[in-house]
Formats: sequence, structure tokens, C-alpha cells
Amino acid sequence: MPSRLFIFFGLIAAMAPLSVASAQSCSPAAWYLAHGDTDRALRALAGVTDGSETNLRGLAQMQKGQLDAALATFTRGAEENPGSFETRFNRGVVLLRLGQPGEAARAFEEIWSEKEVRPSLRASAANHRALAAERLERLEEASAWLDRSLEIEPRSPDALLYSGVVLEKRGRFAEAGKRYRAYLDNDPDSTVAMLRFGIVAHRAGHRDLAVKYLRQVALRSPDSQEAVEARKFLVMWE
Repeated sequence: MPSRLFIFFGLIAAMAPLSVASAQSCSPAAWYLAHGDTDRALRALAGVTDGSETNLRGLAQMQKGQLDAALATFTRGAEENPGSFETRFNRGVVLLRLGQPGEAARAFEEIWSEKEVRPSLRASAANHRALAAERLERLEEASAWLDRSLEIEPRSPDALLYSGVVLEKRGRFAEAGKRYRAYLDNDPDSTVAMLRFGIVAHRAGHRDLAVKYLRQVALRSPDSQEAVEARKFLVMWE
């Protein structure tokens, strides 16, 4: 399983809170942060203790790689304003990035259990709870959380692709193929999903279908890492 897929989901984990914060605030700090200027965002937040601004400070610290400081900021913000679900979510993301999946899992479970949390944030919490489970080497548990996410957002590309990855790692190739196929229904040009679909089709015993999709990967994006891997399989089968 190529590491690139896990890098892809890791970027989702890091960037999703930023979109949440940017949408909820029109402050100068939010504008700077949305445009990647973390230094100016932090200067704009100097001395500010408002709850939403505390959340932005933590995001800026996280983007600068100051993970311990971000954790302290989000923890304080969550304690001072328990109703700020975005702050609590972001705290879970930082815990994942700090290599504390057990603590992160508890943070995401708490968000999931709050019925007043908007559906999109609950779905994202379930996705990240699955990531924590995977890092704890609990793949069946990860699949269960991704299924919960898909109950809320059945066409979520993030959950479809990641659930396919987890099912593939569990050896559930036919089920993984269905998730990749559903992802391709939303994004038919995704070479990542084509590659994974082709590989699981082969492992499920559908060689002709596998060859079809792997050839598409090699033709559509010949210089990509996905094409390199696709050609390895095609050469092996010739």
C-alpha cells in the first residue's frame, strides 16, 4: 500500500479545521490565516482572549508546526468554551499529529456524541476517529467509524477513499472495490482511485477489469507515481 494515500488523508486532517475557522470568522486574523500568513495572524491575535480568536491562534500555531503550543491553546479554549466544537475538533487533530491517537480518539468520540454538532463536523470527527483507530492498528474499528461517517454523508469522497484503503488493508477486496467505484462515480478522473480499484479487482479475481483500469492510469497520467505502480502490475502480468 503506497504511503501517498496516507499522506493525502493526513493533509485532510490538517487542513479541514482551517476551513471551519475561516468560515466562522471575518476577523483580520482569520483572513491572514486563510491566506497562509501565520505570522501576521498571530500578531493580530496578540492579547486577544475571545473564544473564536483562541481557536484561530491554535490553528496558526499548528500551521507553523508549534504543536505543543497549539495543543495548549486548544485545550484552554475547549475548557473555557466547551460549546466550541471546532476548538475541540482541532484539539483532536493536534493530538493525532503529536502521535497520541488514544487521546485523539477520545476527543473525536466526544464530538461525535454531541447531538447538536452539525452533521458535517460529526462526519469529519468520525473520519478522524477512524484515522486514530488505524494508528492504533484497529482496522475493523476504523472501518466501523468510516461507515458511520458515510451514513451522514454517503457521497463523501474522503470517507469513500479512506474506507476503501482500510478495507483493502483488511483483505476485503470486493468491498474495497465498491468504495473505490463509488468514489470514481464522483470523480471519474482520479488516478489514485483508479489504481486502487484496479489492484483490488485483481486481488478479487477480476484480472480483465484490473488491466482495464491500470491501463487507464498509465495512459492518463504517465509520469505520476500511480502510473509507475500501475505499470509494475501490467508488466508482471504480461
